[in-house]
Amino acid sequence: MKKNLWVKIFAVALVLMCMLTLAACNKEETPDNMEDYEKLDEELAQKAEKGETSKGLIFKKQKTGDVEGYFVSGIGECTDTVVIIPNEYEGLKVIGIAANAFKKSDVAITEVYIPETITSLKHHAFAGCTSLEYIKIPDTVTEMGSNTFEGCESLKRVYIGKGITEIPQNAFNGCKSLEAALLADTNVTKVGNNAFFGCEGMIKLTLGDTLTVIGNNAFENCKTISRITIPDSVTAFGNEIFKGCTALGEVHFSKTMTEVPTGMFYNCTTLQKFEIPANITVIGVDAFRGCESITKMKLESNIVEVKDNAFLRCTALEELYISKSVKKWGKFVTYFCKNLAKIQYEGKMEDWEKIECISQPEKNGPTYIVSPNKSLSMYLSVAAKFVECSDGSFDIEAIRNDLGFNGNIEDIAPEGGEGIE
Repeated sequence: MKKNLWVKIFAVALVLMCMLTLAACNKEETPDNMEDYEKLDEELAQKAEKGETSKGLIFKKQKTGDVEGYFVSGIGECTDTVVIIPNEYEGLKVIGIAANAFKKSDVAITEVYIPETITSLKHHAFAGCTSLEYIKIPDTVTEMGSNTFEGCESLKRVYIGKGITEIPQNAFNGCKSLEAALLADTNVTKVGNNAFFGCEGMIKLTLGDTLTVIGNNAFENCKTISRITIPDSVTAFGNEIFKGCTALGEVHFSKTMTEVPTGMFYNCTTLQKFEIPANITVIGVDAFRGCESITKMKLESNIVEVKDNAFLRCTALEELYISKSVKKWGKFVTYFCKNLAKIQYEGKMEDWEKIECISQPEKNGPTYIVSPNKSLSMYLSVAAKFVECSDGSFDIEAIRNDLGFNGNIEDIAPEGGEGIE
């Protein structure tokens, strides 16, 4: 009797093992590359054509311009992890996805098929869909609301259709698995504030030549981008665009830029390879602050103003060349640049003395290095003396120490004297 029981138990276990193995073999694998995603898209499109679409979605009749149709307004009773939106509902085209339609859905949605009847994606449409891995926005979509995919932390790949002209604010904010932002073959003219903020896994960023505006913090904390080329088409820049892009080592500037904006490369700790083009006249506040790998900085002949904290905490900076074109110098420009050992000024002493500078901000703080007539407050983190060159220009020969921020430095002796009083 016991023997027969064990035989039955073994047989049941064997059947269960076979069923589990078969299920594993039939499980749909997550695509590894864009070609696989495109193939999946075609398969979903074919299912939609056959009427094999997701059931239980909520629809709401709405007008867009002169067109009346239905918007998907909620997940409803649908339990599909791969959501296939139909072309039509109750005899009218499905023309949009409403605000918050799939926001923080209880269903672990991994893919969504958007048919070519859809023209509008409203704000927060897919925000917080943490399992969403891939989305294709068809060319028919011309409107994309703010925060559309915010917090979709599993989103790896996105196809942006040619109908999209603006990536709105926070559109992909927090999509930390997004691997690339490929805007070269799109018609995108504007990337809004925080559009790709915190896309930590983004290894590739390609900006297209239709782009004209990049908003505040657009690519902040995209920590794996290593190289950027800013196209000449961009004419408007926000603040702190690439702040915290810690792997960014190489930048090619736009030839139309006139200013390195506020905090553009703040804490880009590996930035080394770049040239400031002649068309740039202003280095903005915090522009290169915390760029710990820059060893040499040459302010070209068209630079007119260097603003506050421009190179603050550039701890590897050893050489600074200042053009005689510079007319304004902000406070704390080279503060905490503890390795700064050579500063060469292209002009003569009379030019130097004309530079407008910020007055010392603290009465009880350290006394900063000033020019012989006290007109230029350099805010260096080192003590220094003037050394005149044969061409009439001069070096500020730096004595590397911590006095600039740990103690008091007295004014440099007039007439290029022998150092510190």
